[in-house]
Parts: sequence; C-alpha cells; structure tokens
Amino acid sequence: MPHERSPGETIDPISVGITRHVRSGQVDAFEAWLGEIQTAASGFEGYAGMDVIRPSDSENPTYVMILRFDSYQQYSAWHESPARDEMVERSVAMTIGDPSFEEAHGLEAWFTPSTPQVQRPARYKTAILTIVGLYPLIVLVGALVATATGLPVLLGTLITVIIVAAIATYWVMPWITRVARRWLFPQP
Repeated sequence: MPHERSPGETIDPISVGITRHVRSGQVDAFEAWLGEIQTAASGFEGYAGMDVIRPSDSENPTYVMILRFDSYQQYSAWHESPARDEMVERSVAMTIGDPSFEEAHGLEAWFTPSTPQVQRPARYKTAILTIVGLYPLIVLVGALVATATGLPVLLGTLITVIIVAAIATYWVMPWITRVARRWLFPQP
C-alpha cells in the first residue's frame, strides 16, 4: 500500500513496482490479465506506461509490474479507483498472497529495482548511464537554445536544464534503463 503524502510534498513522476506470485497453471490467465490491467490503467490521467518483468523460473512464476504515472496524485487516483480494485479482485484466484509494492519517485525511479530479489545497481553503472543519457541532450539542447535565442548564459542554461530534465525524465532515462536492464540488474 502506498504511503500517504503530505500537502507540501513535491509532485514528481512515480514508478510503482508490484510483485505478484502466480499460481501453478495460471500463467496464461495471468498474462491475459496483464493486458487487461494495462488497458484499464491507460485510461487514467497521467499514466506513463507499464513494464512487465516476466519470471525466469517457471516452477515459481513471479511477475513484477512497473507502473509509471506523471505524479503521485495521478497514481493515487488509479490506486484508489473501483477499476483497479476490480482488477486486483480478479487476480486473486491466479496469484498467491498479497501483492508487494515499492515506490520510486522522481530521479530515483530511473535505477530502482522493483523486486527484493534484485539488488540496486552499482553506483558506477548509474553514473555511466546518466552521463550517456544526459551529455548528448545537454550539448544538443544547449546549442539549440544558445543559437535560437541569443539569451545570456545563465538564462540560456536554465532553459536548457528545464528542457533536458523533462526529456530525460519522461523519455531518455526510462528508455536507457530498459535497454541496459541486464547490465544494471544482472540475474544471479
């Protein structure tokens, strides 16, 4: 269950990892259910996508779903909705135990593993991927802003940072994290 937010907290994008253990013989039904829950969540404002990490062990099928929303409030609207409650109720017959949740807010969502079986990546790996993702953006956007606007350096840099932060948060870093998943989170 997600934690309560205080009124003054910053609104950041949120990723929520949900781990479900699937009953033997229910994998096909659960796979169909995954498509349905993705469709249901996509109808909510702020929905930014869902990734599924499928089990590597067919004897003990454990799925991790990573739901992304633009803000905690938008995630809460989904989490507290009758549509979500109905979907969770339908999954009870296919799964064992209660789901476990892990939230990651803002930048930490880029590199946070969504299951306890996976360790956080080494800091040098997150540093390398951050550089790979941000450097080209900073150079490109910085050059475009400087050329197109002719603004003073400090103001041009501020505009560059705003644009780069948005592009990195919503598109570049989630893509880089997906592409480099096996390197970031090697399987034991």
